[in-house]
Amino acid sequence: MTSIQRHLGISLSIGILVLWLSAAVISSLIVRHELDEAFDSALQEAAQRLLSIAALHTDDPEFTAQDEDSSAATYQRSIRLSDHAELLTYVVRDHKGNILLISHDADLDTFPEETWVGFRTSPTHRLYAEQATAPGIGITIADPLAHRREAWLEVISALVVALPLLILMSFGLVWFIVRRSMHSVHAVRSQIESRSGTNLAPLDADDLPTELSPIAASVNHLMDRLRRALESERSFASNSAHELRSPIAGALAQTQRLVAQLPEGDHRSRAREIEASLAGIAKLSEKLMQLARAESGALLSTETADLFSVIKLVLDEFDRAGEGAKRLHFQCQGAQRFMTRLDPDGMGILLRNVVENALKHSPTASRVDIVVKSDANEIRVINRGAVVPPADIESLRMRFVRGSAKASGAGLGLAIVEAVTQGSDISVELNSPATGYKDGFEVRLKSRSRVVKT
Repeated sequence: MTSIQRHLGISLSIGILVLWLSAAVISSLIVRHELDEAFDSALQEAAQRLLSIAALHTDDPEFTAQDEDSSAATYQRSIRLSDHAELLTYVVRDHKGNILLISHDADLDTFPEETWVGFRTSPTHRLYAEQATAPGIGITIADPLAHRREAWLEVISALVVALPLLILMSFGLVWFIVRRSMHSVHAVRSQIESRSGTNLAPLDADDLPTELSPIAASVNHLMDRLRRALESERSFASNSAHELRSPIAGALAQTQRLVAQLPEGDHRSRAREIEASLAGIAKLSEKLMQLARAESGALLSTETADLFSVIKLVLDEFDRAGEGAKRLHFQCQGAQRFMTRLDPDGMGILLRNVVENALKHSPTASRVDIVVKSDANEIRVINRGAVVPPADIESLRMRFVRGSAKASGAGLGLAIVEAVTQGSDISVELNSPATGYKDGFEVRLKSRSRVVKT
């Protein structure tokens, strides 16, 4: 699943990185161009100043003095200079090409002998030549390209050294802004995740960005329609079952009275069939009422309570009614305690349907185990029987699904169990074969409520 926050963060970070690198490359080219212009301007200015000085002093007696370290045939005129480091070297020549002045670090191989005016670039130097018409002398000045590259690299190095820090700061700023901007999205998502069949309250659309307001409004409209549809369905099921209870009970009582009055024969057999059908309808109406109450969320409590006594009460009812006589085997491991946020009525409906399902779908007279583990805060209901295929187990949670069982019933038992635990602190786990057995079916009810230590 793609995260918008992660996608935005990564995309913006990569975009900023590309822009920073592009800006660094473009900046380096611009810096190099500007440095070349500055060095060329300095080179030209130095040449013109030196040429002016040389032109003013061509008749100076010191120019006629011979350099002790130079050959008179090579240098017609030169001046003694003290040793010092030079970046710019130059040569001053007369109109015949004779050297009048040369810097002490100058290499004559760097300076072409021909006369020209302007800039030139050799493999190692940037050259500039200037000519004076009177008294007919010229100067050539050279700037090492290595010096320019060194200056350019120093500027780029300063930029590159700061670049990682700026990139990291940009990434952090991007993630902070994206995370802060996504706060509203996370808030809406959390509200939607908290909605269910038992919580269809409208989303809080106050202070939402304009991009999310239509979404929240649409979700609220949808949940309102869903709420009305569910309330209508639950109301119909509950009201129908409630309204049918009295007529069905009356018809069943009249049929039972008729059965008692009829002699043995076909008429009495048919009356008994009617009695069984009416009893099934009464049972179905009761299940529908339970399902409607469970789906309404009315069986949830706001506080955690110990409902172990409710478990014992439900099992005693089965024994008194004869439904679980000699079949139910109860066992409590640890303290007599089961903590949950269901109310007592909800706990009774939940356990009654699980036990009824186990009794109904297990062989006649077979044992049904009810195990309460207080430390794990769970209830296990285990019955014997054939193994249920894994593909059919999850479908048993749906309404009116009975699997391949031949026992009578409407297929609502586990659907009611699922509805009761929906939104509660109890999870329902279905296993076949039962844990620790080679066959059978197991329903495990595990509560997430805090177990109170004694």
